[in-house]
This record gives sequence, C-alpha cells and structure tokens, in this order.
Amino acid sequence: MHKHSRLFLLSAGFLMLFANCTKNDIDQQPVETPVVKLTNDWLNSRIKEGSAARNARIEVLREHILSAQSFTEALEDGEKLIIVPIAKEFKMNTNSDKDADHYLLLFENKTNQVYKGNIVQFIPLDVQQRNLPKNTLSRLWNCENVTANGTFTVLTIFDKHLYEVDFNKGVKTRYATLEKGTKNSNGNEVLESTASSVTCVEWYRETTYYYSDGSSYTTQDYLGTTCYNNCGPTTEVCEPSSTLDPDGGANDGDDEYEVVTTVDWNVYTHSLFTYISSTERLKGKRRASLPNGGYFTKITHLGTSKVGSAIATWDKTSVEVNYNQHNASSHIIGRYTLSSNPTVIVHANKTKNFTVADDL
Repeated sequence: MHKHSRLFLLSAGFLMLFANCTKNDIDQQPVETPVVKLTNDWLNSRIKEGSAARNARIEVLREHILSAQSFTEALEDGEKLIIVPIAKEFKMNTNSDKDADHYLLLFENKTNQVYKGNIVQFIPLDVQQRNLPKNTLSRLWNCENVTANGTFTVLTIFDKHLYEVDFNKGVKTRYATLEKGTKNSNGNEVLESTASSVTCVEWYRETTYYYSDGSSYTTQDYLGTTCYNNCGPTTEVCEPSSTLDPDGGANDGDDEYEVVTTVDWNVYTHSLFTYISSTERLKGKRRASLPNGGYFTKITHLGTSKVGSAIATWDKTSVEVNYNQHNASSHIIGRYTLSSNPTVIVHANKTKNFTVADDL
C-alpha cells in the first residue's frame, strides 16, 4: 500500500465520519404498502427524547420525502429495498456543495418490518444523465457493479458517511472510507476514554483506485485531528461523528453496510514462480459500533488455479468452507504433479483462516 499524507484544518462541527455480492435483473415495482405510513413509522422510531438536533433533522427529512415516487427493488435473502426519492431542496452536510440527488433507502425484512434506513447520494458524471437504471440501488447495496456513471455516497440520515464509490462505464473505479486512530492525552492509543481523559481522533481517508487491467492502488490521506474532553463512562460514544447526533445513527444500527472482498491465497508453493492459488469470496457487514467492526455472512469458493510450469498439473479433490460471525475458513485438498525427472507428486492439504479485521 502506498500512502500519502496531507493535512486539512477541520473543526469538530465540520468533521463527519466516512465510514466494499450477484442477482438477475428484476423490474422495479411500485410500493405495495402505504409508503407514507411506513416511512413515518420508521422516522418516528428514530426520535429520541431530549435530542433536539437529531429530532429536527428527522422532521426536515420527513418534509422532503417524495412518497408518490417510491418504488421497490429486491435484495438477497428475500428482503426488500424501499426507495423513496427526496426533494431536490434537501441537503446533507456531506457534499453540500455538489449537485447531488438523494434517496431514502428503507430495508424491509421477510415479515414486512422496516429494520433500518440510509440515505444515498448520487452525483452523476453527466448532469444530463440523472435517471438511475432499474436495480441500480439494490445492486449498489449488494456490492455489484452498476451502469450509472458517477459517485454514490452512502450515509446514515444523520450524515455519518459510511462509504463512497465511483462507477464509470459499468465498472467500479474508486472506493473510499474514512478511518480513525484514537489517542488519549498521553499520546497512547485507547479504545475507551475515562471521565478525566482527553481523547483525540486522527482521521484518515483511505481510497482504493481500480484499473482496467485488474490492478488497484490504495492511498491513505491524513485529514486532521479532533480532540474531545467530554468523554465519560455513561456516554454512548466518545467522539461525535456529526453535529446532528453523537453516534450518527450507530446505536440504531443504521451504520451497518454490506461488504464483499475477494482473497487469493497459496495452497501449495513449489517455487517462486510455480504455485497453486485458491480464491475465496467473503461477504459480510461492516459496523463500526460493533466490538469486532462487523461480521461474516457468507464465504464462497471461486476456484483454484495453477500458476507457472506448463509440465505441472493440479487436481482439486476437496473443498470445505465455513464461517461464523467473526471468522471464516477454507480447506483445500488436492494433488500437484510435476512431470519432471523424477516426477514430483505432492498431496496438498491446507486451511486458510480469515478474520473480519484483516480480510473483510
């Protein structure tokens, strides 16, 4: 990873938290349930007594939703995505200077209960091409490529920035999150603050660029440091992620989002240039407010491949993949044969373990 650093002056009121799945096309369908009641019920569930800024934000959003233009798209596992366009006059702090379209996404489970909501911003590359093709937002959430050219930014309704992704000609070209490092007044990294300590958060934007040849390039830019001295054992979180709400919706579960990664690992290495590689597709959900930062929901073995010698063969005989919330694994068994003099036969039997922190 190649890293760059640059410093920006950021105030606590300005800084917001930035926080990577394939199905057949289906037609967008009009919402079957009364979307006004459904949306109002969900927004009401987010109201907190005594949280004036948070509750005011909810009411502003309520006033700008365009219920008559709502439609649905299918998600995985039988869930439904209810998409409610938001009036052009509505603005988030994030990208407030951009000409962005906003959509409220409501996630409905199999029992027709809305369990979470997010806002997606779309900034088109061509301002004349603002209409989203069918299933764009469900594909975005399922971590698939989309045919709309531009930048999609996924947020909570309280402006907590989860991630940002660019697409051009149907291919993902950039993915960015905002990472943090936390230090106390002594300069030591801490996970929790006490009532007497000052906690400082160092913010970094991590951006990965994807190229047409399959390669990628990641940079990490230092944005600035924000310090807080009002942390205590009774507070939900130490650092406010936006000026609207101390947790940016984290305690509501609305900071959770889908992630898919593809991992290559060596099953057997014969030499520097001759080896057997296995590819696994890891799917899960990232959520900064969870102790482990997220959890796995699926692992799929995509195949093995032989790299190097043309006189070698590889026969895969067994594959077993498993996962739980915090760990996943792939177990590969096979035979590697090198037709040399003498013939080399290796019975490979290897397990690769994956963790949320390192691989998701």
